[in-house]
Amino acid sequence: MKSCSDAEVVELINGIDVQLASNNEVVNTTGSFVTVTSCPMGVAHTYMSAESLEKAAKELGYTAKVETQGTVGAENVLSNEDIANADFVIIAADRNIELDRFAGKKMIETSTKDAIKNAKDLINKGNEANVYEGNGETKKADKGGNEIMKALMNGVSHMLPLVVVGGLFLGLALGMGGEPTANGLVIPDDSFWKVIESIASVGFTLMIPVMAGYIAYSLGDRPALAPGLIIGWIANNGSFYGSEVSTGFIGAIIGGIMVGYFVRYFARIRLPKNFQSVMPILIIPLVTTFVTSSVFILLLGRLIAAAFLGLQNWLVSFSPEQMIIMGLVLGFMIAIDMGGPINKTAMLFAIGMISAGHPEYMGINGVAVATPSIGIGLATLMRPKYYTEEERGAGTASAIMGCVGITEGAIPFAAAHPKEVFPANIIGAMVGGAIAAYVGIENVVPHGGFVIALTGGINKPLIFSIAIIIGALVTAIIANVLMVRKYKKLNS
Repeated sequence: MKSCSDAEVVELINGIDVQLASNNEVVNTTGSFVTVTSCPMGVAHTYMSAESLEKAAKELGYTAKVETQGTVGAENVLSNEDIANADFVIIAADRNIELDRFAGKKMIETSTKDAIKNAKDLINKGNEANVYEGNGETKKADKGGNEIMKALMNGVSHMLPLVVVGGLFLGLALGMGGEPTANGLVIPDDSFWKVIESIASVGFTLMIPVMAGYIAYSLGDRPALAPGLIIGWIANNGSFYGSEVSTGFIGAIIGGIMVGYFVRYFARIRLPKNFQSVMPILIIPLVTTFVTSSVFILLLGRLIAAAFLGLQNWLVSFSPEQMIIMGLVLGFMIAIDMGGPINKTAMLFAIGMISAGHPEYMGINGVAVATPSIGIGLATLMRPKYYTEEERGAGTASAIMGCVGITEGAIPFAAAHPKEVFPANIIGAMVGGAIAAYVGIENVVPHGGFVIALTGGINKPLIFSIAIIIGALVTAIIANVLMVRKYKKLNS
């Protein structure tokens, strides 16, 4: 969900440096390791975790090479020689990546967030790590909820570019070609902007199948991709199971997980050697598609669609006062882990509601995603003496990131001052979200920050911007009030 170029994002993130090292001298090299970092969005967490590991390695005297797998693809790719010469491997990723090249090496698997906060601890544990044995398993492989969450994040990361393109095209079409009517902005059928609107609808149509496909792929590997895409398409078309509404993103999640696990266990069946070569490209996809699609069409589809419709009807029945509660809840979810799984869950919910015709939930999120980074940036400007010189520079970068809807700019401050920054971020986002909910801000672009007000995808761009400013000011004030005690303690 980015609205600026990858180069600009990397440049901003590289300006963030809040690690307080008392001694910057490099000690004698004690070893070497390689690492791969990758987050669901492929933007902020990917590069911040890479930077954190590189700096920690320098301070501990290690030689490190970091491969980042972001939205622009793999950068600084590890060679076979790099891997062979390394003492151990650190995988800091929030989605599934290819690991077989690291077979036989000591490996630590963790999240990008953990790498940002605890880089030195991870490096110190490297030589005692378990040896990766290949075939997608380590001695302590992820199970259950962790595995499903990674699969979900994998689906979201592949779906989001479609949603972003669809949302931006829709916002542009409405902003430039929409004509006011009693039912809101309508684009004339003979207008060029109608074509742009149609392109936007393609993005929104494909997002559910792609999400289901890559959830399945994460759990069942390549043989699960085609069945996952197909079941996602079925989930998004109620005509398959006799429903006037589709199952939406809920159906995509359930269908993708079902396909992924079916493929995983079906692939364990040992057929005669003559059939083994065609198992992954013919037998597994055919059998999986038939079985899982039949289950979805005959049993699950109508039930999930009814549940999704009930959820929609309940949500749209909220009064403005009740919407404030939703604004508080979504604001809390957005700010609690600043781009992590809870944040992504809130965004996924709002994206699903856009496709269902209820963009007011993304209006809440569009405000909440911006307030932590902008608020912390304002805090460093309002009370610079509370922050180090490096933090003041990072505050400017954080504010800029917030303006383009990137919450992760506040992460280094939360890591350095958790007791002060976390409450400030959460309360500010909740206040901003509540304001957006109460005034009925609608956002058809699955992103946030001031930049979205320029796309035409916001129904009340001025009030939207004011809500961000108020939420950011609340964050800044609370952060500085809480920083007073820490500042006095450090300077007493």
